[in-house]
Amino acid sequence: SVLEKKYGKNKDCATDYDKRKKQAIEQCKMESVPIETIIKHIKSFFKKNKQYEYGDIIHINYYYIIMHCLKKIGNQPNHSEIYAKYSNGGKNGYSYYDYLKDVYGLKKRGDIIWIKFTKSGHIAVVGKGYDVSQKKTWEYGKTTAGRLLAEAKEEWDKENILIVPIKNGQAEDVEKALGDYLTKEKNIPIIDYYSHNGGKP
Repeated sequence: SVLEKKYGKNKDCATDYDKRKKQAIEQCKMESVPIETIIKHIKSFFKKNKQYEYGDIIHINYYYIIMHCLKKIGNQPNHSEIYAKYSNGGKNGYSYYDYLKDVYGLKKRGDIIWIKFTKSGHIAVVGKGYDVSQKKTWEYGKTTAGRLLAEAKEEWDKENILIVPIKNGQAEDVEKALGDYLTKEKNIPIIDYYSHNGGKP
């Protein structure tokens, strides 16, 4: 493809990229599902899989996560200090992810499941960790998910993100199980269909 010639194939899925691209295009043909319905499915997933403990399902523009967390801890005397500590984009050693970790009592700041969407309403990718906000994740040539969106002629929806803090340190297991639950049990289309399985078709 044009994108492969320009950017090359990612090391982690070099032999599988064509299959992922084909699946992405097929997923785009399926009808998208309202975010409210996806949230209901996520709740049913955790109800069915009680071994996983989650803190919340946050439906938000990423840049307002910190305000969501401030509401969680309440209007404490050191409210402004807490905001200043975490709202500096990591420049002072802390970040939004540290905030989520502290507010929800996570074992590490990477214990976060995130779901990104396309402007057409499809789920773009189900992922984990503390990289949902990095600018490169929105650039079409920098990640596999971004490249697949470009191949499928889709665009990122930067206003809608679901974030699920995982309390018992099993984010990797939840990423795979939740992705499979949405695609295989609920028939929800996901553009980067194989991402939650390590990128392997």
